[in-house]
Amino acid sequence: MYPYLFAICLLCLSSFLRAQSLFSLEQLENDEEIPLYYSVDKAYLEKAKAYKLRLYKQANSLPPLVAQLPNLQALYAEHIYFEHLTEAIGDLEQLQLLSLRHNKVKELPEALAKLQNLKWLDLSKNRLTSFPYPLDQLGGLEKLQLQENDIDSLPADLSAWQNLQYLDLSNNYFVDLGGLPKLPNLQYLDLYYNKLEELDSLLWQMENLQQLNLGRNPLKNPEQLFEQLPALTALYELQLPELGLEQLPSNLDQLQQIERLNLKGNKLKAIDESLYSMKDLFWLDLSDNRLDSLSPRIGELQHLVWLSLAGNDLEVLPDSLKYLENLRYLSIRVMDLKGFPEVVCELPNLEELNAANIQIYSLPSSMEKMQNLRAIDLSYNKYLKPGQVFARLAKLPRLSSLKLGGTKYNYLPPNIGDLEALEILDLSDNDFGQLPDSLYSLRNLRKLNLADTKLRKLKHKIGQLENLEELDLRYNSKLDHLPESIKQCKKLKKIYLRGCPIPEEEKACLREWLPGVKLY
Repeated sequence: MYPYLFAICLLCLSSFLRAQSLFSLEQLENDEEIPLYYSVDKAYLEKAKAYKLRLYKQANSLPPLVAQLPNLQALYAEHIYFEHLTEAIGDLEQLQLLSLRHNKVKELPEALAKLQNLKWLDLSKNRLTSFPYPLDQLGGLEKLQLQENDIDSLPADLSAWQNLQYLDLSNNYFVDLGGLPKLPNLQYLDLYYNKLEELDSLLWQMENLQQLNLGRNPLKNPEQLFEQLPALTALYELQLPELGLEQLPSNLDQLQQIERLNLKGNKLKAIDESLYSMKDLFWLDLSDNRLDSLSPRIGELQHLVWLSLAGNDLEVLPDSLKYLENLRYLSIRVMDLKGFPEVVCELPNLEELNAANIQIYSLPSSMEKMQNLRAIDLSYNKYLKPGQVFARLAKLPRLSSLKLGGTKYNYLPPNIGDLEALEILDLSDNDFGQLPDSLYSLRNLRKLNLADTKLRKLKHKIGQLENLEELDLRYNSKLDHLPESIKQCKKLKKIYLRGCPIPEEEKACLREWLPGVKLY
């Protein structure tokens, strides 16, 4: 009998210790062995092991039973029109993760300051108009998200935030960073889209800062940033979009540790040669500037994996682009190029190409070299002939995503059926009115967008698309019927029907045939 009692004691002790221990944030987010409760009542009945709870029912405030879950370590109350926390939140002493994202919260109770184990707090997309008072007392915070509120200033003393690693203040109304101390462990800081005209000198003393976003602020002298940036020696991601930069300095070679650089939406007419000394760059966004030429030295950035040149005034691309052997993504959208740039076809490992709205007349035969291409966007290229497009693309065996929206095709040729690997096909905003039988042979299709195509009918062969998950038929004003064979598309999850005169009785049939489908 004694061994039996001993075993029971050990089991009880084990359960007690587990209840008292704190999981890591990574465990709370990713460990599937830690159950996530969706019912407050069930969590209360099993409170000993109720470590994670997600509220999904609309509520104005915290349900009273939640405060009686002593072991709760993660609480998600997102998108439920939540307006305020009660003082009872302070009873959740083991809480480490609290997400109130996308609600109507305007203020926080003082009891929140009791949550000294709280490490991750998400208050993004709420209605905060001033900095919530209790937050400055949460010394254990490691991650704080306050983006998309209406906050305009920080409190005078935030010295308790010595453990903070991640801070998102984007999309607010901050006019300065007064009150932000030197945070020794801060690694991520997002200040995008505020009202900052100047930056506090303490920012440049955050020696462990790795990711920084200063974009879309009305800085008085944005070029002066580059005088201070070399002090941030741990920085590898730098986001500077929409700052009104007219030129780049010649000291970019002092930022050689930078791996991701975003200069989108500035007023750059040229790129300083020192940028090409940033040999570790693997992600570079130069889109929506005023560049009319690109140095051949672009080919020296051989670690580039992602590159956007979109929305510039370039007419040709340098031949040296072909030396970017690691490039996987390239965007050249919205440019008046003199024909499709053949140098793009020389990129051996390119997987995704955005060539939308470049007003070309044909695709080169050399495209067949792009054997690794998986996705291409040719939308709004209204001069391309569909027969030639599909003939060229049919020689790309891995092509699984094709976008041809806005090309104003008045017919689809049969050779569209040769694109056998397609999983995503966007033909929206065209004028073809009917589909060739060959399209229904694309049995790998998962997403098919036929919105605003003057479509009059779908044939019964639609049932052959057995892998289809999403079908967009919006704004086809003459489409008043769907064939019964659509019920063979068992994997369908979404059908978009806005602007189609489909009778309600038929929609009811769709719901009966496909119980898992949602109609929009």
